Amino acid sequence: MKQKISYSSVVSGITIAIFVAFIAIFVLFWVFINKPFDDVFFWILVGLFVLCCCCIFGSIPYSVDADDDYIGVNRPFHKRKFRYSDIKSVEPYYGDSYPADAEGRGRFHGKYKEPVLITFKDGKKYIIGSEDSKEFAKYINDKLS
Repeated sequence: MKQKISYSSVVSGITIAIFVAFIAIFVLFWVFINKPFDDVFFWILVGLFVLCCCCIFGSIPYSVDADDDYIGVNRPFHKRKFRYSDIKSVEPYYGDSYPADAEGRGRFHGKYKEPVLITFKDGKKYIIGSEDSKEFAKYINDKLS
């Protein structure tokens, strides 16, 4: 079972607005550059901006999947896997804010539309997003039992 992760539309809108603002600033820098030093400084800023975008967008998960052996959280540059043998319970999460001790939602990830709370046997908690949290949690709980 594979599901796409959806984020809050407000967070997505703010992210797009910030991205467009950075691009506008770089275009304005490029138009008004008149000294060689400014040109070098501009390309250093562009390089740093591209590097930051790669780091940010490379760490944001875009889908989750569950098969017979594990739950996978897919990111552009790597995949994180959780074995069923390590999981205690999985349930849809309906709270207004995430638990303080939960992992899985970074500073740039925003708020998932359909979060699922995974509790491990060692007490750790992990939050992942999904398209349908009830269906995803039911699928995983059927695999656990």
